[in-house]
Amino acid sequence: MARRKKNKKISKKELSFNILSILVLLTICLYFGYRSIYYYTKQNNVNTSKVLAEIVKNNNKVTTEKNGFHKEKDGYAFKGIVENNYVKYSNRIFRIMKISDNDSIQIVSDRNEGIIIWGDESSYKNSNLYTWLTNKENGIYLNTLSDSNLLKEMTYNENTLLNNKIVKTKDKYTSKVRLLSIDDYIEFNGKNSFLNNGTYFWLLGQNKEKSNLYVDEKGSIDEAETYESYGIRPVMTLSSKTKITSGTGSKIDPYVIETKENNYTGSYVKLGTDTWYVYSDVNNILKLSLNGYIPSNQGKLKKIFSSKTGVFDLTDKTGIAYYLNNTVYNSLAYKNILLDIENNIGEISNETGFNIKNIYSNKVISKVSLLNIFDYNANEALTDYYYINNTSSVGSMIYINNNKGLIDEDSIDNERHVVPTISIDKTILKNGLGTIDNPYVME
Repeated sequence: MARRKKNKKISKKELSFNILSILVLLTICLYFGYRSIYYYTKQNNVNTSKVLAEIVKNNNKVTTEKNGFHKEKDGYAFKGIVENNYVKYSNRIFRIMKISDNDSIQIVSDRNEGIIIWGDESSYKNSNLYTWLTNKENGIYLNTLSDSNLLKEMTYNENTLLNNKIVKTKDKYTSKVRLLSIDDYIEFNGKNSFLNNGTYFWLLGQNKEKSNLYVDEKGSIDEAETYESYGIRPVMTLSSKTKITSGTGSKIDPYVIETKENNYTGSYVKLGTDTWYVYSDVNNILKLSLNGYIPSNQGKLKKIFSSKTGVFDLTDKTGIAYYLNNTVYNSLAYKNILLDIENNIGEISNETGFNIKNIYSNKVISKVSLLNIFDYNANEALTDYYYINNTSSVGSMIYINNNKGLIDEDSIDNERHVVPTISIDKTILKNGLGTIDNPYVME
């Protein structure tokens, strides 16, 4: 009978040696593995961070050429014609202007985010633009943003343009959002820069005669009267901790800002066969404007505002208010979900003044309406349509969006396109991404 071999016991010294050997091998593997990843990342310009400032600096080489990413005394700046500084935030596109030494990031809207009448006074602080942007009293813009706590307070001046040079003033403002300034426009090379977008827009600043300034469609700076209207391009500063979820900075693949809350303003909703654009999201109530004109058998419908009055009057059977709240309302397969809209129809004119607060002097409630001249309105594809506000104490003139996309005056009996507005409860929307190709839907 064969004898069994006894199992050989491992001594304590041998066990300790084996454990120590394994630990040494693991340490070596971890050390050289880390070094391999580190140097590969460095050599191949790979950035695993989600912090926007780090990614932008890593993705762009500093240049001294006219167009590109420049090193400044206090950080970095994109200057001239560039195509890799696009950012998506709050459902709309912005352009990166600067990255400061502390990694905060200054951005500006790529397109106009509204068409605004300057107001009764030439100073920026007393203008409709300052109120609209900063949320002072009757402000609107900050309510359209997702996670506005990402924004840092900015201190800035209303400077003077003299012989194409900036003269600093002593006045100072502090807010989270401001208007694109003459300083910005000139610093980033003006008409030969990404800031020249082929539209009309206001600039923060004045000339030596204390006239307000705007940029025309060719990119040239000109002076304007306070009762004129041009586009508004908000500027804001994102916190250094701002992160992104995706993107490379190109126009087709912008950096997408990570937010904890989603304001629907700037997104799209599909109801029945109609696509609507969200221009307000407050307390789960969405205000929507049709992403197009009301159609007719002959193409796009044109109607007079009224044959009687410039007031949005639901009882005037010749007027657009009656038409919208009867013919149009009853044609909508989803009319049962529409909420009442409180419309601010106060007059804005020489007689009453051009201050934004005047629109609140008169109201009317309806199911279907028109845009107010101070509503958030970034849909530049639509022109030649009526607003809801009148511009004459005798009631025969009305505000329109003209063929250049600017606010203008017109007689109430001239035919214009119709862009209706409605309101719905946000919580009924269950699916979709809010994009034009994948809009929010109820089911």
